[in-house]
Amino acid sequence: MNSDTMLKIIFDCQDSSKRNGVAFSVAGYLSKKIVKTLNDKEIKCIIHYNSIPEIFGREIAHPNHLANIKKLTKAKMSEIV
Repeated sequence: MNSDTMLKIIFDCQDSSKRNGVAFSVAGYLSKKIVKTLNDKEIKCIIHYNSIPEIFGREIAHPNHLANIKKLTKAKMSEIV
């Protein structure tokens, strides 16, 4: 799905949420362009941890932290089962 179509869907969802008094935000693997467009429309964005360098232009202190926790969690779960 192209970004124009996705943005239209997001804006339609935002309009609906405003009409119904429901909080609205967008989460996921978002590009810098999409985040800027959403911020311009005052839509809150929740980005994936790995997107921080691209979107904010800053490095992450421990870029593999979440992957390491996921591996540890899977290992501990396999011990239980």
